[in-house]
Order: sequence, then C-alpha cells, then structure tokens
Amino acid sequence: MSRLDELRHVAGLIGIQMRHVDALGVWHEPSEDTLAALIGAFGLPADPKQAADRLAAENAAAPFGLSPVQIVAQEATDAAVPLRLPNGSNSVEWHCRFEDGTGVSGRSDAAALHLPPALPLGYHKLAVQAGGVAAEIELIVARHGDAVLPSGRCLGPTCLLRVPRLPGEERRPALEEVVGRREHAFFGQPDVPLLEGLAQDDDAEPELRRA
Repeated sequence: MSRLDELRHVAGLIGIQMRHVDALGVWHEPSEDTLAALIGAFGLPADPKQAADRLAAENAAAPFGLSPVQIVAQEATDAAVPLRLPNGSNSVEWHCRFEDGTGVSGRSDAAALHLPPALPLGYHKLAVQAGGVAAEIELIVARHGDAVLPSGRCLGPTCLLRVPRLPGEERRPALEEVVGRREHAFFGQPDVPLLEGLAQDDDAEPELRRA
C-alpha cells in the first residue's frame, strides 16, 4: 500500500471526503500533502500507520466501540450503528435527543443499533447504556453529499461561495480570485457561514458580504 493509500485510509476513518465537485462542476481529489496536513490538524501523527494505530487504540478504549461522532444520511432507510457489547449484555438501550428537544428511544438488535428512517436533519445526541456502561456521542444527520463537520472538531467558520454564471472556463478566474489557488476543502460548521456570494446574473462580478 502506498503512502497516499494509507493517508486515504486514515482520512476515511476520521470522515475526510476523498472527492468533491466544485461550483464549476469539476471533481477534485486532495493531494498527499493536503491529506497529511488535514490529518495533522486533527491532532494525529504525520505517519499514517501511527495515526491508524492511535485511532484503533482510541476505538478499543471507547465504550461500546463508538467513535465520538456518527454521520447518518437522512435518506437511509435502515441506518445502523455498530456496537461492541459489554460482557454479559446482549443488547443496549438507547435514546437520541434531537436539536429541537424531542427524541426517540429504543433497544438495539444485539450489536446493531438500528435507527428509525427519516431522522430530522441536524446535530443530535445519541446516548447508549448497558451493563452499567454508558456513553453519549454526537449523531449528525445530513443529506447525502452535504458537507458536514463535527462541531467538536471545528477548524473555523465555513465559507460558502456562489460564483457568477459565466460561460465555460471564464468562471474559473472569478472563483480563483476569491478563494485563491488552494486545494479544495471545507472547514467549519455549515450553519455558520462567514461569506456568501450574491452574484447570480450572467454578467455579474463576484460580490461578497459578511453574513
């Protein structure tokens, strides 16, 4: 396995997307250096094998084997959270507290915690208990393809941009002038936009405002 493949493996473990399409409809993949920098920003070692080992150790020590954050697609009809059951337990009780204060409860099917379909979008709390062990994690429900980031690992406010509808490649300089020629990644909480581009007309220049 190449170093890039190892970095991609670690990135997948912590929820970094390997591909995305920009506002111009072009697909991008982060380079080896970019992935290494992003992984380092999560406080993990630069060496991908050491980073994977640390994540495995954290998972082994975590109650029920749960990571601090689970991301679920709202469209999923049978979303399930895998569990590591405590000794002597054959299931767990769980309660999901939604952002609006409501919630839903249930019991797992052995080591699989099946969530109800069509959960509300948002950042929720999932509490699990069994055999005298309890844990609470963040459950993020998003539409498939949405850019999300766990609130506990926010690196800054999200920058949301709309570029003007210019023909073909003429749009690219407009976007690069705004965001620079940096590799493509989104940081921060999607619900706290810093900038929003307002230009929508074919001949308009990019216009930004502070949200």
